Amino acid sequence: KAKFSLKEGDQVQWRLAISGINTTVDDEDIDINGTDYKDLDVSLASIKGGADWYPYNSGWAKQVFFSGGLMYNDLSLQGTANNTKNFSVGGTVVTPGDINSLTTDIDDAQVMPYLSLGWGNKLRNDKGFGFMAEAGVAMATEDVDVTVTADDPNNFLNAALLRTEEQEIQDDLDDARAFVMISAVYHF
Repeated sequence: KAKFSLKEGDQVQWRLAISGINTTVDDEDIDINGTDYKDLDVSLASIKGGADWYPYNSGWAKQVFFSGGLMYNDLSLQGTANNTKNFSVGGTVVTPGDINSLTTDIDDAQVMPYLSLGWGNKLRNDKGFGFMAEAGVAMATEDVDVTVTADDPNNFLNAALLRTEEQEIQDDLDDARAFVMISAVYHF
């Protein structure tokens, strides 16, 4: 029976993880590009596949792993700026009463390579529940689709300011992205 190994006593295993969330965040403001947004609708689906390398074989460290692979994220986020506070759009300060509302839509569906460090879920003969935690970074491979619109009857914000705001949000999201995953697992 062939076993893939990078060093004596290590273990390499393949993993596929599927996760998702669909929620509304309305109890607190979330900062996007320096503007507080309220009533955010968030939908995120993720499929992650890769290899986990467990280099250690004793003590608590035998659960430590390094991982790499690809993840597909499908994110949809829509929120309305908290217009009871001052905020900036494309470099122009908006004060309460200048506009009726500012809405931002973010759509991001792409495959990204990732690297991570984690603990837990090492395959073994023990049956039952286990725990796994992982933190890592994924590199964006495509541009995020951002749309910023304003309900602005007095034309306080022009189209150029809205496009500048869209570009600034896109620039923030087009870099490397940190992620944290905590999972309960069951070994059959």
